[in-house]
Amino acid sequence: MAKLVLKFKGMVRQEYPLNNPIVAIGRSATNDIFIDNLAVSRNHAQIVRKGDQFEVEDLNSNNGTYVNNNRIESHQLKDGDVITIGKHELVFLVKGEAVLTDGLGNQPDVEDYSSEMEGTILTVGSMQKKAQAQAQAAAPKPQPAKPQFVGSLTVMEGDLPQNRYDLTSSATNIGKGDSAEIRLSGFFTPSVSMVVHRGDDGFYVSPMGGFFKPKLNGETITGKTKLKSGDVLSIRSYKFQYTQK
Repeated sequence: MAKLVLKFKGMVRQEYPLNNPIVAIGRSATNDIFIDNLAVSRNHAQIVRKGDQFEVEDLNSNNGTYVNNNRIESHQLKDGDVITIGKHELVFLVKGEAVLTDGLGNQPDVEDYSSEMEGTILTVGSMQKKAQAQAQAAAPKPQPAKPQFVGSLTVMEGDLPQNRYDLTSSATNIGKGDSAEIRLSGFFTPSVSMVVHRGDDGFYVSPMGGFFKPKLNGETITGKTKLKSGDVLSIRSYKFQYTQK
């Protein structure tokens, strides 16, 4: 049985068996093949059956009707001819079979569908839903958000402008230099004595050198060490208590 296969951007959308003597094509909803696109005239073209033959006729459309990329007024169709109307293609088939796909290689049920594509309202039901489900299933799953730890250093000893320093940066420098967020004083105090930095699972302290060594709970810090709430950091006459929430 002869039929027309409607395609948009290379994807099969619908099949229309040519059972009637005349099959009307256009943007008016009264047409047998309804294509709601501004490039398509209200009554654009028609397929006329003449015995065992089929002809496509242009109905003085604004943008013309094309068969195999040639503009026509009327044309006797043969198997495999491609009729172009606006941005859509209608493939004329007598013997061949067209497989309806959803764009992901799946064969969906043929239902009406509604989706706007470049000014075209098409029919999508299970076709679009199944494609969306396939795409969502293939998409990477969102990772749970990592907990955000809030840390602070409370001044226990030492003359500083603040009583508490919230650790809002990824790294907080403690020392005498201009780059230090917590500025210390005193001879031989290094520009940066230690750094408190944020990790995925909390805060860590790392020594940065100098004559006077920073300490954690009275013990010299020798490398990167994870902090726990209540720990005491000290350098010379300064002491800080670390608190984590």
